[in-house]
Amino acid sequence: QIVQQENILNVISDKPNVILMGDFNFRPSTEQYNITVDILYDAWLVADSSTIGTIPFNWAPRLPDKRIDHIFVSSELNTSISEIRYTGGSAADHPAVYIDLELT
Repeated sequence: QIVQQENILNVISDKPNVILMGDFNFRPSTEQYNITVDILYDAWLVADSSTIGTIPFNWAPRLPDKRIDHIFVSSELNTSISEIRYTGGSAADHPAVYIDLELT
């Protein structure tokens, strides 16, 4: 997995206004996460109001230190995140995660 993440980061390294999101299958305590946040910001950590939202109860113990679904942004978008929220139902094995960006 580390090679895959290194490849993704290489592709986006010289691009502005990056939003990189998805089911990465790595947690904040991993090497993949660490190399990612060396380049990009974890939207969960920089949002003005990080909330769990309407996430099903069984997901609540997994947040925030056990997250595997992430949204990362480049420095140009770092201060534009007004909110990040997990929400979802039982239709999938992951909750939805979304951010609100306030672009000027």
